[in-house]
Amino acid sequence: MNKEPQFIIFICLFALIFVISYLYRNSSYIVQARISLGILIVLLLIYSFRTLGLDWVNYTLDYHTFSVSDFFSGFSLKKLFAAHFEPFYLLSMSLSKILGLSFAQFCLLLYMIPFTIFGANILRAEKPLAHLFSFSVLMMYHFDLTRAIVAIAFIYAAYHTKNKIGKAVLYLFAIGFHYSSVLALLIEIVVAFRKRKIYKPLIAAGLLALIPWRFLNLGEHKKSSFDLLEKVQYYLFRSSSLDEPVLLNISFLLINLFPILCCIWLIFKFDSFVSVSLPDPGDAGQGGAENDPRVSERLEARQKDKHFLALCTLISIVLLAVYNTIQGSFRIVFLASFIVYSALSNILSANWGAKTLRFKGVSAVILFALCDLWMTSYYLLAFYYY
Repeated sequence: MNKEPQFIIFICLFALIFVISYLYRNSSYIVQARISLGILIVLLLIYSFRTLGLDWVNYTLDYHTFSVSDFFSGFSLKKLFAAHFEPFYLLSMSLSKILGLSFAQFCLLLYMIPFTIFGANILRAEKPLAHLFSFSVLMMYHFDLTRAIVAIAFIYAAYHTKNKIGKAVLYLFAIGFHYSSVLALLIEIVVAFRKRKIYKPLIAAGLLALIPWRFLNLGEHKKSSFDLLEKVQYYLFRSSSLDEPVLLNISFLLINLFPILCCIWLIFKFDSFVSVSLPDPGDAGQGGAENDPRVSERLEARQKDKHFLALCTLISIVLLAVYNTIQGSFRIVFLASFIVYSALSNILSANWGAKTLRFKGVSAVILFALCDLWMTSYYLLAFYYY
């Protein structure tokens, strides 16, 4: 199928998700869960069997030219980490090729990871459709980033896991699918010190540590010679050249910089979002909300989320201002997309039951929907120019 019809199908599908989610927002949990599960299955199939996407052609070509026999001949850890793709993605491709799967079938198995992890959260929620809508708005185009979206799912699971061994294993899988995930691990470690005096000096030291990368020359991006440090430099510190047509350049800037502005706005609104998503203080009994462990636990979780989002955004601003790395800056904010998903889901769950579109949090929906609008315009312009 040509790209244009697929693109129209995607836009219509997400418009339909909004309508269904809003119309059934006050339905029982069973109804909402069934609708959510059905939509998740449809999305999984559509994302897996599409031929639409900015990176789809490259991923397809790499999959079809990948040779399992060549990969495992003279196999070594050095060879594994020096490859173009991350280790677990390569191993996933190897398994898929051994099983004789097509690229679409490979994508189906791969995308089952984020759909299972985020889908479990959606179906556990009291109001699944609010969480489904948030997932749809924020992840509409993220599945084009095939390895990265799988890594984000593992980061999301690791971030919310209290067991240290389980957290370490999940972060290992995340890093194995996209090396940028190591930054999420480091940021969570730093955020763990937020109640100590060392917290701010630690952030300052971390940001200063980025400066030497400005003066390192690890060589050009080459598939034939691609070690870990070179890949980190390419992802995060490579300056972006705007040599496309003017309208395409404007769209490129919007899809990379607008999410950063959205995150800055969300940081300032974060506390008000917390206040509407906490248990009713009246339910805490005579002791009040301050003695309710549910309130304390959720407040602590929300503050951790806020600090994680703020630190990701701060790093993005530094990369943008010091290194002029437009895409690199977006990659850092992308690491915090699961935080945005949680915040948007909470505000919708608490407020979307009203009989009006003017509810607390509607501005957040509009802002993140605009991110999808800019991405849509980028696709349309790419179709026109290329």
